[in-house]
Amino acid sequence: MVVDIDPQRYLKSYLTKSGDIKHKLGGKFAILPYSTKFEKKQRIDLRSDFKSFHGLVGESFRIALDKDIPRQLRTAEEGYKERLMTEILERATEKTNFDNDIELKEKLRSVLKGLFFEGDNLVKFSHKSLNYMGFSYDHKGLNNIATFLESIFFDKEVVESLKREDNRYEHVLYQLVNDSLPELEHKEHKKVNYQNLFPYISDQFREDFLFLRKDHSAYLDSVPKLIQLYYFIYVAKSALKLNSFFEHESFPLYFTLEGESFTESRKAFNRGWSILEPKVNNLFSHAICLDILNHIDLSEDPKSVFDYQSLVDSYYKQSADNQEAIKEKLDQVIACYQENIPSGQNDVAWKEVNGYNEFDSFLERQMLFINHRDGGIRERILRLWYSIDFQFNHSVRNKPYKQYANWFKEFSALNFLKNRGRNGRSLNLTNDMLLFLTKICVKDEEKIRLKDFWKELEKRGIYLDNGSQEYVTNLFEKFNLLEKKSDSGDAQYVRSI
Repeated sequence: MVVDIDPQRYLKSYLTKSGDIKHKLGGKFAILPYSTKFEKKQRIDLRSDFKSFHGLVGESFRIALDKDIPRQLRTAEEGYKERLMTEILERATEKTNFDNDIELKEKLRSVLKGLFFEGDNLVKFSHKSLNYMGFSYDHKGLNNIATFLESIFFDKEVVESLKREDNRYEHVLYQLVNDSLPELEHKEHKKVNYQNLFPYISDQFREDFLFLRKDHSAYLDSVPKLIQLYYFIYVAKSALKLNSFFEHESFPLYFTLEGESFTESRKAFNRGWSILEPKVNNLFSHAICLDILNHIDLSEDPKSVFDYQSLVDSYYKQSADNQEAIKEKLDQVIACYQENIPSGQNDVAWKEVNGYNEFDSFLERQMLFINHRDGGIRERILRLWYSIDFQFNHSVRNKPYKQYANWFKEFSALNFLKNRGRNGRSLNLTNDMLLFLTKICVKDEEKIRLKDFWKELEKRGIYLDNGSQEYVTNLFEKFNLLEKKSDSGDAQYVRSI
């Protein structure tokens, strides 16, 4: 195949009519669902949805099942949740014979409202009810995240399990309300084929999800927590992987427990949020860079997509002539990109890049981890990425760059971070999350060795240093979850929950 080297064609989706670069997302390589709009008001409004995750779970389930909330509920003047409650109560009372006893009818409504609603929120009482969980605040960004969750985590086996309803209700009122849920509409959602950077994380999610499905009450109580956890781990791992560019090794993230002390000497300080946050901050640059790189024709298959390393691997499969053409194309694309970024007062000054002031230092750090005799392909990829990241940090476009990252940072602050005073923030596990992790790690076993429990946590992206492991061990003793035959790790067991 012949590699085309027309940079204007290559960047045409990024060029405005005036010839300036406008950064767009998701054209060729979609990795994350965020937008560049995350204003202060939105941040406040979205907190409830980020914290409970109920609406995100409900929407991702509906996307997976090709279902949607009925139009009359979505467009109700009083709001979806209140209208849903009214319709369920009306349907339930219509199914019941009161012999014209209005007082008895109102008593049933009152009982059902108290049992199955918290305020105007439907209680998670059945598998089917999860499909009706809605957002507290209607925002396109939440729909985008739900689409992302469905794309990354909901494979065929997970979706098939969602289709199987659990209709075993011992209490007649549970059956009555379940039968009174309005029929969902059929809808073929516009799905985005997000690139799964970590299939093994999706595989582990499937295993834990299907385990929870076997326990009716545990599933209803914990499925939002499960999806929250895997969403955090997946995006955090993505930030680390993308910033490593061409590395294959995994990068452990160390968590602390909410009640333990925290010092700068801890691994959780040096290998926790302090190392993750700067890599989350530049995610927008990676989203743009990979999208641009995937416009290079390196495969006969137009659907083929590449991350940094797979692009390099594909480069080496090309003929010598094509390799030279690819490098020439990248040089032209970098030049075209810089030329079409507006420059002037309050905007980027490219001489600082072309003068190699900051770039040389950056490139030198990256080259410590890669093969210097690669013919320059890696250096060109790094130069393109740095050009993108540099202009965001030295121009008026810094605000959307920050807001892209804030979608994840706000979610993290609400669910997985703890303020540690002068030591900043640490990645944090609440006691509730620890007990949930214990359940999915031990699963159906009566007990597992304590040292195997640490390994199970690590399979799910959770690492604990010695101080945190000691703290958890003491907690397990307090909760009567630790069986000790000696003080040795080989003779200590974690009981199932």
